Amino acid sequence: MQHDNDEKLKLTAVLTHRNVLTTICAVTVFLCVAVAAYMYFQQQAVNELLDAVQNGSRKDVDAALVRANRLHVTNRAIPLITEVLKGSKTGSQPQHHTNAKHALSQIGPAAIPSLLDAMTKPSYVHGAVMALTDMREVAVADLRSALASDPQGKIRAAASHALFNMAANDVDIEVAIPTLTEAVRNDVDLGARAYSANALGYVGDSAKSALPALLDALHEEHIQLAAARAIASIAPEHATEAVPAMVALLDDPDPSTRWSVVYAIGEFGPHGELGTDALLNALKDSEFIVRATVVSALGSIKNPPEKIIAALLLEMEHERSVNYRRRIISALGALGPVAKDAIPKLTEALKDDELDLWASDALEQIDPDAYPDQEDEPIEWIDSEDCCL
Repeated sequence: MQHDNDEKLKLTAVLTHRNVLTTICAVTVFLCVAVAAYMYFQQQAVNELLDAVQNGSRKDVDAALVRANRLHVTNRAIPLITEVLKGSKTGSQPQHHTNAKHALSQIGPAAIPSLLDAMTKPSYVHGAVMALTDMREVAVADLRSALASDPQGKIRAAASHALFNMAANDVDIEVAIPTLTEAVRNDVDLGARAYSANALGYVGDSAKSALPALLDALHEEHIQLAAARAIASIAPEHATEAVPAMVALLDDPDPSTRWSVVYAIGEFGPHGELGTDALLNALKDSEFIVRATVVSALGSIKNPPEKIIAALLLEMEHERSVNYRRRIISALGALGPVAKDAIPKLTEALKDDELDLWASDALEQIDPDAYPDQEDEPIEWIDSEDCCL
């Protein structure tokens, strides 16, 4: 009897052991299948995200990002999406470049190291800068760190470029002011220095601590224009130091440099009066874009009004370009009530269909009462029966 019981216990133990092993095997198989399925769906999510970036719309990219986030694979997609930025250039962008920048900016901080690395490669740098710019405040600290300490000049220049873009798009980068100032003063990369100066200019009043560095930079050939524009934005009262340095460049053989100089002087507004005579002389420049920018700059500077008004009226007399004449009219209007001598010429311009809107705005700024009364045209009443025919 005891022997039978022992045999039953042994059999039960064997069966139990066998059931346990079967269960373990089943669970193991299930887990393997589940893991394989999860990995498959993860890879599918990565593929879908990459396909959306390369071939879809922004809406497609956003939907693919949601799926990738749920499966925790956005980080795996970062290098692949960064690769799509290759060949991105200034100007109009193919949809896949735009999508890649959008996707990386949405992924956020996890994408920053890959983008910083991409900035070392010439064919990627523009796209990487734009993607970091789109991250706005999220990327400021990393860009500041890259500008302050990265040994590669390309990365420092690209970082300052991104900070400049952010400042130009009203992103708060004030935390980077000391780093940008140090770059203006000491960075060996000219691109990093120029972009840093431009970024400080867009920060405005809050960057006054950078003025000594910017004033020193006025005497350095490759960054003096950027420095002057920054000074005009931060403290235009320092025009006495900046404008003479700019005037000296108006004889530069490069038209783009002359245009930049004129634009920079105009940015000082009334403080830029020291440059008026030089600008009046620049109305004889051989390049249309330079002359047109001179006109706008004179309207911004305003002083001395007598000289400016006489010169602009003379230009209007001899220049036949509609766009140029419109600029002249707008500049005269910007001078305000002191430009009353221009009223007859502006009144005459009201008769020109291509100038009338600009002339009316200018007259409104100079003397609203000078705008000629328009006689009311008689109203033709339409018989109610006629209107139904």
